[in-house]
Amino acid sequence: MEYSPTLQQLNKAKLLKMELLKGCAERVLQSTIQFLFFESKPKYPAAGSGVLFEINDRYFIITAAHVAEHYQEIYVVSNRKAIYLGGKLYTTPLPKSGLRTDDKVDLAVILIDDITAAMLKTDYSFISLNQLELGHFVDVETNYLVAGHPIKRTKKVWNARILKSQPFVAYLDALIRFNYEKFKFTFDSHIAMDYTGEMISLKTQNPHLAPKLEGISGSGLWYLRKNPEKEIFEGKLIGIIIEQVKENGNKAIIATRIDIIILFLNRLLNLNISIPKKVNKYQ
Repeated sequence: MEYSPTLQQLNKAKLLKMELLKGCAERVLQSTIQFLFFESKPKYPAAGSGVLFEINDRYFIITAAHVAEHYQEIYVVSNRKAIYLGGKLYTTPLPKSGLRTDDKVDLAVILIDDITAAMLKTDYSFISLNQLELGHFVDVETNYLVAGHPIKRTKKVWNARILKSQPFVAYLDALIRFNYEKFKFTFDSHIAMDYTGEMISLKTQNPHLAPKLEGISGSGLWYLRKNPEKEIFEGKLIGIIIEQVKENGNKAIIATRIDIIILFLNRLLNLNISIPKKVNKYQ
């Protein structure tokens, strides 16, 4: 397929930026875990993704509620060991239908104990409050990153009791004209990322089909800001991926803003973290 010189130039600029952002993606993945099912789940070994978060010496895994509902059946691998999470699960309330599929907030936090957190720290790192961006102001530039573990990229190694997982990383644009109301989302609570199912990467520089995103739920949506002092890009967590919309004109990955989790933790931990008002200047 031939691409216009303008599109080729845009792709070239994106690839240059992707090279600069590669280190940032690696740091984000250090705080992104993959949930795996025990042997009782025969179809797929993977269950979803989550982000590690620490506040006031308490440790949490932030994820999507429809992923966390399996938390009694899942484990995480750290230091090549299967770690059963246990802990306490807190989720957004079910809607009137009683179906999680109708939950348009779809967030959960798992409070884990210090011993479990210490085991996870062998391979991962917990982000802190200063690595969140509350009240995020939508940016028209390609400064967004999604990183997680799709099901189709997680496979059992033949003749071995181990799993091999290849993370999915995408640099995306905000979908400015997304019809939030049509799909029962709100701008105050959600952020839509433009996702047609086509992408470019450092490995394959022409646009190509991205992998199916089952299993990406619960992973983070990160806003990438350049630190002028360190001359590197830093990722700020702004949302948790909950859903994909595939309708023409509205093809998007939807994240619930991290603000919702902080409001929840404000009540749970008696915190008083202020959240700026969201502004959408493009609508």
